[in-house]
Parts: sequence; C-alpha cells; structure tokens
Amino acid sequence: MKDPVKKLIVGSAFASALFMLPSISDAALGDSDLKIGMKNDDVKQLQQLLKNKGYFTYFKATGYYGSITEKAVKNFQSAVGLPQTGVFDWKTYERLTGVSQKANPAQTAANGTLKIGSRGKEVSQLQSQLKSLGYFTYPSITNYYGTITSEAVRKFQQDYGLTADGAARPQTLNKLKEVLNQKGKSAPTNNKTEPPQTAIRLTISSTGEEVKKVQTKLKELGYFTYTTITGYFGTTTFEAVKEFQKANKLPTTGTVDLNTYTRLMLAKPSKKEKEFNVINLIGDAAELLGTRYQWGGTTPEKGFDCSGFLVYVFEKQRISLPRTVSLIWNAGKQVDKPSVGDIVFFETYRPGASHAGIYIGNNQFIHCGSSTGVTISNLTSKYWSERYLGAKRYY
Repeated sequence: MKDPVKKLIVGSAFASALFMLPSISDAALGDSDLKIGMKNDDVKQLQQLLKNKGYFTYFKATGYYGSITEKAVKNFQSAVGLPQTGVFDWKTYERLTGVSQKANPAQTAANGTLKIGSRGKEVSQLQSQLKSLGYFTYPSITNYYGTITSEAVRKFQQDYGLTADGAARPQTLNKLKEVLNQKGKSAPTNNKTEPPQTAIRLTISSTGEEVKKVQTKLKELGYFTYTTITGYFGTTTFEAVKEFQKANKLPTTGTVDLNTYTRLMLAKPSKKEKEFNVINLIGDAAELLGTRYQWGGTTPEKGFDCSGFLVYVFEKQRISLPRTVSLIWNAGKQVDKPSVGDIVFFETYRPGASHAGIYIGNNQFIHCGSSTGVTISNLTSKYWSERYLGAKRYY
C-alpha cells in the first residue's frame, strides 16, 4: 500500500471527510449519467431527491454512489416502469424531477443540430443509423434524443475524429451518411462473412449473444464475478470491462469497442493480482453504517452478521473472504500494526478470533456488532483493547 493511503486518517467525522475527494462537479444534475463508484455533488443531490421520495434510506446524503444508492435508483426505476439498470440516466432524471427537456423544433430545423431534448423523425432516423453501426444500443428506436443517443453520437464522433460533444451537427450527420454509404458499398454478399468491425460497440443496456460472449470471457479471466452469464450489459459487466481495460492499458471506458473486444478475445487466463482500492473499500463500508445486525445475514436489505459484513464489502473490491471470522483470521497475512483497509480481530464470546472489523485509521474500525449493527468503534476503548488479537491483510 502506498504511503499516502497508509496515512489516511478517518476520525469521528470520517463519513463526510472521506467523500471530499476530487471530482467533476461543475455539471448540473441530469447533464450526465451517474453510476456506482462516482463521488460528487450531483450524487448528493440525487440522494436527497430519492430520500425525499422514500427510496434512499441511508440517514444522510453522502455524495458517494454506492450499493445503497444503486438499489434506491433501481427501486425508483421499477416503481415508474423504467428498466432497472441502477444507472441514473436522463429518463430516470425526467421521471424523478418531472422536468422534460423539450427541443424547440424551429431551432432544430434552423441550425440542423439534434441534441438532448430533440424529438421527432429526424431523431428516429439518427438512432436507426447509429444502431446499424453498433453505436446505439437501446433495444428500440425512441424518437427522443436522450443521454443514450448523445453517448452513441459521442462515441461515433470519437471514432471518426470529430468534436466529441454528443450533439449531432451537420458535420457529424454528413460523416455518418458517408460511413453508411461506405458500409453499403462494402457489404458482404456471403451471409457467412463476419460482420463489419465497426459493429462492435457494447455498453450499458446492451443485450444479446455478444454480451454473453464478453461476459463468458471476462469470467474466464476472473473479472466477471456474477454467478451466471446473463446476456445483459449492466453495472457488473461495466465494472468488469473497466478492470480488464485498466489491466491491459486500454482507455478505461467500460464500453466494449473493437480494440477492447479484440484484446479480450485474445487474452489468456492467468493468475491476476487484483488491484485493491482502499478508498472505495472504506467508502462502501461507510455507506452501510446503521444497517441492522442479522445472524447469518449477508446483504444490506436483510442485515449482516459480523463476517457477512466483511465478506460483502471486500467482495466489492473483488476479494473473496471465507464466511466465518475464524477462517478469515486463518487466511490473512499478519501485520504488526494495522493500516487502513486491514482487518482487526477480537476474542469475544469464545477463545480465538470471534469478531472482526475493518480498520479505518485513527484507532477506529467499522464493524457489525450484534447490538449495534454496522457502526464505528475505537480500538483504545476498554472493551475492545482487552479483547484485541491483532490485524491481518488481504490484498
């Protein structure tokens, strides 16, 4: 672990201090998609809106988009009949706020530009064209220019050296027509020929056999940890793709483009040393503060027991822990003094390791107690100092 991380001090106000991390927060809520792992003021505003409607149950808005926020978004999407992606996109924003960004037809016609809020047959045509090239991945043509259409346009613009702002101006529309014409001229006459390479574009909400193929390969390489191959490109697949891209020094977009797809299909399984992000570990743990204790519990919805909490939080960093405290103790690497992210162990109701928590700095640790639920305690308090066994590392 690098020294700056070792020196991270999380005091009694760590939940607020932790989230004061660098982020792009100039954009207003609704200007861009929000998803798991993000930290900024837009997330905080989203959490407050969800809290006002009874979906976000954490005691305060943190600004960190973790599992509780994702679950709240999914529950809201389900309630209003939207796809349960857990991603806060434009359609979800519209339904949550009641704000609809409608285009001025005269302006659209006058300057020839389609952008977020535009509607009509021109948008439908644009979506169909982008879909034929593999950029527009939404299941149906909607005739509404939302964030999915904007992202599809932006990816197309990036691939063809245009200003990548997500707005379909005449230059972009002309280039799109040119690419489609070239595709038509070079279309294969043999149905068994491989599809054009430009068709490789998989991202959030994509579905089908290609997604299954990607998930299967990611699972083979140890990146995709979901129990089954679903064929749906959700946040789990998105994060797995990002991890693969990061490990292979590719742009970390989470989208499967031609370059990523090719590298993925050629990759061979190996013993991959998984990267460990202590900030995300503590952030995920912090978001669970107040979750109730439940014997045998392993989820925020049903509650946690001591080891269930540890297994759940570490699994989010792709680190698998044994299911009991004693086995977790046996599996770790002994350290003289705990650093942030290490697990601290205690001998409580029976000999040997019987309780544990995650060290967060400043002699404090976060854990799930039978009488407190998920909470923060101090190692130097009389009760815990008398029962302290030691600390171990798992990354």
